[in-house]
Amino acid sequence: MGEKGCFYTSSLYREDHAKVSRLIRRMLAFFESKDIPLTILQIGAQDSWYEVDPAQRDPWKISPQALLALLDATSDSGVQAAFST
Repeated sequence: MGEKGCFYTSSLYREDHAKVSRLIRRMLAFFESKDIPLTILQIGAQDSWYEVDPAQRDPWKISPQALLALLDATSDSGVQAAFST
């Protein structure tokens, strides 16, 4: 489905942060090695994916580098991320 689809979503900064971080890093490395661009969306922990308009995802898009920075940070606020190709 390209950018309108989604193949992975996750909450960050929960008790399984280390496991989720490793998985996300492996996914980012895989897609980068295959030169496949990703669309990565970020919403707040209290937000709902239903609020994200599939036709207008720009306000929620972040770069892979920004996601890596989030994974390196610690936070009490929580963030959710989703991937599509």
